[in-house]
Amino acid sequence: MQDIQELKEEYLLHKISTIGVKSTRFQVVTEKRPNTLSGRSEVFRHAVRCIVLVDYHATKSVDFEASLSFIKVLRKPVFATKLDSYFNPTGSVAAICKAYGTWFNSWDELAKELKVADSFTFEDADTVEKENSFEETKAGESPESEKNEELEQRHDLFFSACEDEGRLIAKHLEQDVLVQGLFSHIQRSTGHMDRDMDLIKRSKLVVFVITEGTAWSSLQLIHLEAARSWKRQLLPIKREGVPLGDGWLSLALAGKLYYEIDPSDLSKLRVPFKENPNSPIRIADSTPAIEMLRAAQALMLLANRKVIDYDHLFEERNEQIVSIYKQEALAAGVKEEEAETICNHLDVSPASSVLEEANAAASVTEEQVSGFPPAVELLPAQQALQMTDIRYTITRLEHVPPQEVCDEFGIPIPGLMFDLMISYEWGSQEQAIDYFFQLRMQNVKLWFDVMGNMQGNMNAAMAAAVESAACLLVLLSERYEKSINCRLELEYAVSINKPIVFLCLPSYDVLSMAGWIKEIIGEPMQVYPAAEGSAEVASKYLVLQGSAPSVRGVPLPNVIATAVRRLAQLRNSRTRPCRDATPLLFLKTRALISAAASASETSGMVVCSRCKTLFNPLVSSEGKCRKHSSYYMGGTIMAGRWVCCNDNDKDGPGCTPCSHMAEARTWTLMQGYGTHTWEPA
Repeated sequence: MQDIQELKEEYLLHKISTIGVKSTRFQVVTEKRPNTLSGRSEVFRHAVRCIVLVDYHATKSVDFEASLSFIKVLRKPVFATKLDSYFNPTGSVAAICKAYGTWFNSWDELAKELKVADSFTFEDADTVEKENSFEETKAGESPESEKNEELEQRHDLFFSACEDEGRLIAKHLEQDVLVQGLFSHIQRSTGHMDRDMDLIKRSKLVVFVITEGTAWSSLQLIHLEAARSWKRQLLPIKREGVPLGDGWLSLALAGKLYYEIDPSDLSKLRVPFKENPNSPIRIADSTPAIEMLRAAQALMLLANRKVIDYDHLFEERNEQIVSIYKQEALAAGVKEEEAETICNHLDVSPASSVLEEANAAASVTEEQVSGFPPAVELLPAQQALQMTDIRYTITRLEHVPPQEVCDEFGIPIPGLMFDLMISYEWGSQEQAIDYFFQLRMQNVKLWFDVMGNMQGNMNAAMAAAVESAACLLVLLSERYEKSINCRLELEYAVSINKPIVFLCLPSYDVLSMAGWIKEIIGEPMQVYPAAEGSAEVASKYLVLQGSAPSVRGVPLPNVIATAVRRLAQLRNSRTRPCRDATPLLFLKTRALISAAASASETSGMVVCSRCKTLFNPLVSSEGKCRKHSSYYMGGTIMAGRWVCCNDNDKDGPGCTPCSHMAEARTWTLMQGYGTHTWEPA
């Protein structure tokens, strides 16, 4: 019987043949084939362009995600579409296909484009596969070995390193860094393939040390192939200055977070990132040694989970998504019996009818996501008194880092709701850290990569953060305009209609702004603070000049925090589309969203006295509203502000997530103090 991979290959061959391209001029790559790093890397490296056909199963594949990350690294042209009409990818797959590549809504649109494009060819990957194949039977698990796996795993770490500086790095890590993790029985490569295979099989974590000789080391390639085949956790450590190239090594690390070491000065491992002028990371309260140890300990926790049932994990994730949309539907006025009927009825539908219904539902035009307010509405009112700019410095020891956006398996966590994601180029990291400090102290819930506990594929973490945030703060610089990763973040945010606040860093010349960013911001474009006496225009995005200390008498960090709070409050009143799904999940969420959109206002719905949103008091609205956790002061001798977050607007949205409330409230002036509280009447 043919397996799913063979059926998919036949289907893809048929699809591509319909546009008149001979089968000898292209190579089909699926989630599992070619099955080696060298084979896959050779196919992509020699490709003129890549046609990416995405379905739900492909988005669950770690190899598929890594392949797309590698294609992006190689700067290969990408033409992408979905295999099923009901399905629309999200996450790193969507970001690379839609923002980096060219996305088509149907195969017919893609085929039409390819017919007029230049012919495309691939090297014959079958030959490459045979020459570099690592036998699956060597790494395959027989039923007997599966039973004895727990007894065989007698050590935690295996070091893969070349005979050059790699051995020195491995020895130092073992004796000075990772030893603090209390790992049991660390093993190093013996140089003999059979012995090394046995050691890797009985290990939990492979520390892969990359030096000049790694790219040409057949033994390290075999180590990596074995680790992949046995699904061992991998911690990449790279010698500083070594290029990854465009072969199997680059594919293996595509999208992964790795750590760099300078073997000529190993003491740098104990030096805070910010004190090392060569480090791209500028945080002051951590060192490379600390981060490596944290990463190794996190990977060990994951390795101790013997078997990862990804299908079960995705089923759980789908159930969580349905639960989230069900709660939103109930809060919008859908009766609980109706919501239950929607979910239960679809559970018993035959698979074929579910697919037919899903395809039919996908052809219906979805309601447009409600727009966000123009820039001028996000700014604070003009202040009669200048506000003082209070600057803060915090550390990760003093402030709990933001929640990670992906779980320990690298799968995006559904239902996360951040206020803000900071998008920046690493040359501007110190400015990004500064704004992270200021906004966190104003109770803005934000995600920032070096403080964001990234797990799994970095592109997946980036995409999940974009999807989970109410808006983006983009730190514009010349290097930002040239960065492929920055462009990927920004264009993906635009593709999913995400509100954006642009901050032009002091060294950035707005007049020489790149064309692709001008196209995103659109016309008219207003940069604040506006020139004195000039008329303000209602531009779509808020663009701020970073060299200005204030706008309308309000310090710049406070201006950004005010805009973010208003956008975060609006996000809670919008119905979020969900199309990253199997047919069943798509139908459930689509039906719940449609029911919520058409629900009439009933006697059970009341108006929130804080944010004026209709809500169902019988359904939990935790995190859907906002309140201030302190009092409002000033407005006469000093500029008025909320003590909890420095917001100058008395009637603006709060800074702390809370539930909706129906009780009427009133302002209470505390005589003698000049402060106001906002209390139930």
